Amino acid sequence: MNPSPPIFLADRPCLAASRGWICLAVGACLWGGVMFGATDDWTSTTTGALWNTKGNWSTNKVPKATDDVTFTDTSGLALGIGLTGTAPKAKSLTFSGTDTYTFDNANTFTIGSGGINNAEAGLTQTFNNAFTLAASETWNANSGGLAFNGAVGLASHALTVSGSNAVSIAGAITGSSTSSITKSGTGTLTLGAASPAFLGSLNITAGTVQTNLSGALSGNPVTVASGSTLDLNGTSQSVGTFASTGALNLGASGAFTLLGSASLSGTLAGTGTIILNAGSTLTLGANFNASGINIQLNGGTLMLNGTTDTFGSLTVTANSIVDFANPSTSILNVNGVSLSGSSQLSVSNWANLVDYFYSNTNPGTPGTAPENQIVFSGFSGNLTHWNSYTTGPGPGFEITPTPEPGTYGAILVGLSLAGILWGRRRRSG
Repeated sequence: MNPSPPIFLADRPCLAASRGWICLAVGACLWGGVMFGATDDWTSTTTGALWNTKGNWSTNKVPKATDDVTFTDTSGLALGIGLTGTAPKAKSLTFSGTDTYTFDNANTFTIGSGGINNAEAGLTQTFNNAFTLAASETWNANSGGLAFNGAVGLASHALTVSGSNAVSIAGAITGSSTSSITKSGTGTLTLGAASPAFLGSLNITAGTVQTNLSGALSGNPVTVASGSTLDLNGTSQSVGTFASTGALNLGASGAFTLLGSASLSGTLAGTGTIILNAGSTLTLGANFNASGINIQLNGGTLMLNGTTDTFGSLTVTANSIVDFANPSTSILNVNGVSLSGSSQLSVSNWANLVDYFYSNTNPGTPGTAPENQIVFSGFSGNLTHWNSYTTGPGPGFEITPTPEPGTYGAILVGLSLAGILWGRRRRSG
């Protein structure tokens, strides 16, 4: 019996035809004649070339969602890419060489887990189209910048923006509560649109996130790591939970509204107002000298936590709390205290001659509104006084729940005189 001849791939190209597989002698496997995870190079030299024209690609096929797409430095390539037709897809986009590309806004681009990488030194790639993330991914601007002028849909995915160059997202961002944006690398990420439908979190681990339009943050949880910066650039933003060991810069006349638990132990710069809404607590973990930043208590709690802090005005628009957080010594110095309507400022954990509440201006007359609306724990608001001269370690005039020290002196002198007169009467009797 003669042995069967050996089977070579070149002789038997299909070993599993019933499953639709084709195996080549080179060892690559294809399904239905299309390779998985192919790399497709842009080759068009025609102005206004379309993404959806197969002849514009090195594989003579339009890229699919599983393909890695590259834009190299081949001479004379078309730099403006039209997205008319079927919505474009790719696993990744990589730019290398010395060209800057611009994509039009005709369709939403779906980008996969490979993300976007600009390896063109000092050059910015511009996308006027919208993007949808098909997976969690990284947009890397380590060599050159990235400019996204359309909307960005995160769905439930995590987007990391990395690199040392500038990245801008000028369109609205959408995303579920499980989505996130993480800023890494030393560059700046600029957010330029209001994004009320972005429900996810913002994590700044390095570099700067700058907001160029109010509402770019809409109640999002935000963390700012040491060495990184959240720059409001003079806009108005609201955040949910907030934790910063880095830098918070309000810019010029910025407004920062806290909706939940917050801690601030890094640095604070700029001018404007920090607003503590009902249910929010801001715990200070450093000594801040920020006379250009006002504090507005709109039902929230300011917890000093053993710190010495200087702010501009302290405005109370709804029942709120200032907590001196004994046993640590806490000092609060403000330019003035004002209360709206019948709102009450409750002062808790204040200890006489240990904690100090300074106001450069008099909030009112003892025993009357609004001064008696400042209520220290254990005391009636009618006992609240503004001392007319400086006391303690601070430079200002102290608000206390008792008469100022001069009044104590008068009381003691009066008691002494009464004691002397009583003694004399007893001896004369």
